[in-house]
Amino acid sequence: MTNQGDYAMTRSRQMPVKAAGDLAALLAHHGVDFVRCAYLTVVKREPDETGLNFYLGRLLDGESKVQILTEMHRSPEAQGKGVNLPGFERAIFLRMLATRPLIGPVLRFLLRIEGDSALQVRLRRIDQQIFALGREADSGRVATFEPETNALLSRRVVISAEDPKAMLDQFREAVSGTAQAKILASGRSA
Repeated sequence: MTNQGDYAMTRSRQMPVKAAGDLAALLAHHGVDFVRCAYLTVVKREPDETGLNFYLGRLLDGESKVQILTEMHRSPEAQGKGVNLPGFERAIFLRMLATRPLIGPVLRFLLRIEGDSALQVRLRRIDQQIFALGREADSGRVATFEPETNALLSRRVVISAEDPKAMLDQFREAVSGTAQAKILASGRSA
């Protein structure tokens, strides 16, 4: 695979992205497309290479999309831009409440809000990696994958971040035998 910067700039030149009309449309993007759409929606401009690579790195490391949007929204550059995105302010508020020590776990459970447990971070990393591999395969940039990756891509696994247990179950169903053991073992050592 190419390094993150090369991937980011190549993807951004190939895929047209515009500002999102609502939060669901913004969160539906992955990888570079998510970062570009977030910039266009929140900061009202295309990202520069530094910003693109910074937020792409955070995303690939398993950071929550809502957390990334919160940071962008609070940046000095975004202040006063007047983000009018249905569901945006509510998502930021709920994310803030979900990180509180006592009320956070209850709200995450009741409202199915994404958290930052080790499992959820790992699943977000896997989700982004699967999407990136699928996009590279679709564009013909990568000729072959390991058999385990081919199995995932051929099934077009969609992993939802709303329910970590369901995400793990979906992932386990998509991966067979030794591939599953390798992936889960590498997650424990991280």
